[in-house]
Amino acid sequence: MRNLNRKVDIFFLALIIEIFVLTTIFVTYEKINMQNYFMFEVSFLLLVISFYTNVVIGLLMSLFAIFIYGNYVLYEYIKGVITNFNYLWLVIFPILSVTAGKLGDYINQLEKNQKKLEEEIIDLVRIDEVTNLNNKKSFYIDLEEEMSRARRHNFHLTIMILKIQYFDELLSIYGRKKVNKILKDIAKKIELVTRVEDKRYCIGKDSFGIIMPNTKFEGAEIVKIRLIDELRNISLKYENKEEILTFHFKVGIVEYDKKIEDPFVVKDLVEKEIEYDI
Repeated sequence: MRNLNRKVDIFFLALIIEIFVLTTIFVTYEKINMQNYFMFEVSFLLLVISFYTNVVIGLLMSLFAIFIYGNYVLYEYIKGVITNFNYLWLVIFPILSVTAGKLGDYINQLEKNQKKLEEEIIDLVRIDEVTNLNNKKSFYIDLEEEMSRARRHNFHLTIMILKIQYFDELLSIYGRKKVNKILKDIAKKIELVTRVEDKRYCIGKDSFGIIMPNTKFEGAEIVKIRLIDELRNISLKYENKEEILTFHFKVGIVEYDKKIEDPFVVKDLVEKEIEYDI
């Protein structure tokens, strides 16, 4: 990355110097005419094309311009009206094209590397920024580990998912900022009700997951009742006011079947149970 940054700096500086030299020559040359002005514009057009495409396309375009302009120069030479300035454009076109093309290529590489780093950082993040609970990625990773442990040691394992009902309506009424406060309070209450060894997650905008090692279905049912009772009323404080909101949850519980090896299948089974919860 550092080497790439250095190359961008070098070619950017080279392009600035080339433009400065070309502009200086153009301005100080005594016999400026429409032909040279047109060539000046063409050189900048080639620069832009090379920068936004690549070196190869830039060189091809500059060679095409050289071919056309070279024939014109040859015609002018035969007529005997050629000047030294005419030959300068034949050198300027490829130089500007290569420099601008290289600069564009290296900047594109930097952007790709930056995007890749951002994706890797996102991929490493396993904490939900609103609730501070583990997120969905962490849920699947931990669930697969707990499933493997349950199969290996013949342990009980139960998975629970809580889904807030009418979440979209809640969001439209109170707004994102207030709803985030509510989600934080729900997360805290879930942590208080569940055991230390239980693992808690925010697995969606309106859903929470709990992995309960060494727990049978009956034990999870008891936790469910406690959770529903604890989460039924949430206090929302704002602008020196306090409002008690009544919440309804749908809960799905599945005790792990050791024949299943895919954590996605287990989650789907829990979500199907949510549909039957009244």
